[in-house]
Amino acid sequence: MSMSSIGIFIDQVLSGLAFIHKQGMIHMDIKPDNILFTLHQVGPNETRRKFYIADLGLTSNTHSVRGPAGTPCYQSPESSRDDKVSIASDVYAFGIVLIEILGFWCIQDGYGRVSKWQEKLGRLGIKNAREYKDYVPSRCRDRSQQPTHSRIKSLVDYGIVRSAVGRVLDEDPRRRSPADVARRELLDVYPPAGNAGGREPPSPGIRRKVTGWGKKFKQEPAGREQDRRQPKLKRRDTGRP
Repeated sequence: MSMSSIGIFIDQVLSGLAFIHKQGMIHMDIKPDNILFTLHQVGPNETRRKFYIADLGLTSNTHSVRGPAGTPCYQSPESSRDDKVSIASDVYAFGIVLIEILGFWCIQDGYGRVSKWQEKLGRLGIKNAREYKDYVPSRCRDRSQQPTHSRIKSLVDYGIVRSAVGRVLDEDPRRRSPADVARRELLDVYPPAGNAGGREPPSPGIRRKVTGWGKKFKQEPAGREQDRRQPKLKRRDTGRP
């Protein structure tokens, strides 16, 4: 996806999510399968994507939420740990989709050995990547999802993703950017017309493969890429998208 298309994706999906939230509703299942797009001809040799949020089957009123729902690998930390869900949980799920598009994350990254994640951090320029350890809280509802949250947090703490991206992935839902604020902040970094530097996002090394009933993300060879408290990480500015 080109940088300008990423900007369009951010603009339209977060606008839709903000609208849902203003109606007092939580989508509960933001993920790639539930974000659709159509292609529109805007010139002789140019098409443009238009994105839509789909599948409102799990949507819940903010005043009557009864525990977590949706796809586990896109659930927020507060959902997998404490059974708490809010509009901020939708924003976190959107953040996971975004870092997939930007090439920093693949769903399998959250389920592999910690050594594999250390290797990926090393390829992303982190010199002390071997010091990384998964943090799994002693008390949580779903322990299997905690490496995912811990590793996504490391992308933020090490400064691999932009600060605007980090704010939609904040582990604390009280500090997480609301959809309308996230849209404004992210469009400053990824404007629909392209960014000032003209850089394309890094090659993600993943491709979407349709398998069975849903779409999976599969790590490509070309894209080379426990239960202890995570140490304090040294943040560094990589200048990456």
